Amino acid sequence: MSEKKLDIIISNYLKELGVSASLKGYYYLRYAIRALINDGSLIRAVTKELYPMIAKEFKTTPSRAERNIRNAIETGWERMNEQFAKDVFSYGVFQKGKPTNNEFLAEVADHIIMTHLEGNTSERM
Repeated sequence: MSEKKLDIIISNYLKELGVSASLKGYYYLRYAIRALINDGSLIRAVTKELYPMIAKEFKTTPSRAERNIRNAIETGWERMNEQFAKDVFSYGVFQKGKPTNNEFLAEVADHIIMTHLEGNTSERM
């Protein structure tokens, strides 16, 4: 799958999950989800590897990247398409309220892999 098509899929997910493209965190989330789809091991190193990657790409700091992602998730959680979110997130994550950054990233990346990239998932997540 091309990077452009993957970005479209990720963007559609973020929009359905209420994340506005007007937020910096939207672009950080899109970048992070794409990175996780390409290298699932990053989910075990979000703070030490993923946030610094985002910071380097967007010329910011890892702590600002984390904060902007958290803000985008919080904002989106209030505006999401609830049925879509129930399809994407596991029951436990959905029932407890807003997911953590790690939960959000892992669940969205995994759902995209399982739904759109089936058969091309060797060595992922």
